[in-house]
Amino acid sequence: MQQKKFLIHYIYYNMEPTKFKFDIGKVISQFEPDLEELGRLLFPHVRYPKQAFDRIIKGEANLDSTQIETLAEYLGVLPADLFTIDDWKGKFEQGSLFFIRGQYKVALNYGGSFITVYKDGKQMCQEVKSNVESMTVPEFIQYINNLIN
Repeated sequence: MQQKKFLIHYIYYNMEPTKFKFDIGKVISQFEPDLEELGRLLFPHVRYPKQAFDRIIKGEANLDSTQIETLAEYLGVLPADLFTIDDWKGKFEQGSLFFIRGQYKVALNYGGSFITVYKDGKQMCQEVKSNVESMTVPEFIQYINNLIN
């Protein structure tokens, strides 16, 4: 637990300010959490947790490192992912590797050769790509960027 807190403090205080910024609005837009439940989770000892969370959303207050860690755990991502919300995120679920960014979700399954692209939850395209295993992660990210553009 102590190591996690150190990591969060290190990430938060040692990032390039112009490159990484925590934007609660983008986090909410990306993950669409239940705001009342999230308020209770982030402010368990506050009488009106939803109002406390509303102050965070309005920019009148900030989350501390423990709350950022709690938020990341609730959303199923790493704390650092909350600061780079516009980048592709990887997630493994239901036997497939997913890359998620904004309204896009790209599924890579069947031994890493079948790619399905979703936009706003609707299937946009599917294709079989035989050389995915030989691609580096940046090459694959570039490939899916080209697919959606």
